[in-house]
Amino acid sequence: MQFSTFINRLKSVIGNTDNTVRFTKTIFDLMMNEEGPDLISDKSDNTFKSYYNGKTNISRFAPIVLSNLDDNQAFVSYLDSYGDTTSQLLADSFIDEINNINASNASLKIYDLFLDILKEASNKKNTLKSAKENNGEDIANLPEVQPSDKFPFYEDDKPLLSEFTEDYDKIIITLISENCANLLLDMSFRNKINNLYESKWIKLSENFSDPILKSYIYGLLGELNDLKNSFESSGSRGIYFDTLRKRFRNLYVKLHPELFAGCFPYEAFVDDWNDGEFY
Repeated sequence: MQFSTFINRLKSVIGNTDNTVRFTKTIFDLMMNEEGPDLISDKSDNTFKSYYNGKTNISRFAPIVLSNLDDNQAFVSYLDSYGDTTSQLLADSFIDEINNINASNASLKIYDLFLDILKEASNKKNTLKSAKENNGEDIANLPEVQPSDKFPFYEDDKPLLSEFTEDYDKIIITLISENCANLLLDMSFRNKINNLYESKWIKLSENFSDPILKSYIYGLLGELNDLKNSFESSGSRGIYFDTLRKRFRNLYVKLHPELFAGCFPYEAFVDDWNDGEFY
């Protein structure tokens, strides 16, 4: 679940008359120790509004929250303070995301979900770092991560892009950091690629508005389907894996301006770094 979805569901039940900025600040403050207010005060109201609306990813702020968690779980106590009826409403709001949630355990279950969201947001940079360390070399010459708030595509596409990368990041990182041929021998991996496409993104990908971003999305989906189909028809014969890994690397960078736009003139970079232009 994306943070924006999480915070919107919370506010629909316990938001009272708070505006989106005040409510979002309150929820983060409840998760953090005594250092929280000072750390939160460094961020503008527009930033918290963007967190709420999904226009800005929390990946840069999540590690700060995780390193300053409140040991007394004030967030849980805050949810409990609303009483049993509200706890049931919260349980109903998150029942599609949290197994076995009910009025008696809703506050703790929602706290655990929030922790998972923070960890997932914080994990993007750590996933790349871990993969590099495990392989002893750069992942297909992937640039160093330098987070940025810059978003070169239509703002309305940001939540959908976050959902897309959440679904595909682990697949792509695996493909550009390991031996593709050995990996694709695993039928479950090929099935995962196929099921994700057929059950979700074959239709949902049409909802991207930015034509450049949509071309990257279609490019990635096309490369994955071509790879899967080629492997199923002729095995690894005729597949140039070094070239393939670089294509996936290029598309990964293009779909993650929040990770890489801070390390070079991003628009010029993605314009010049097309499929055939590797380094």
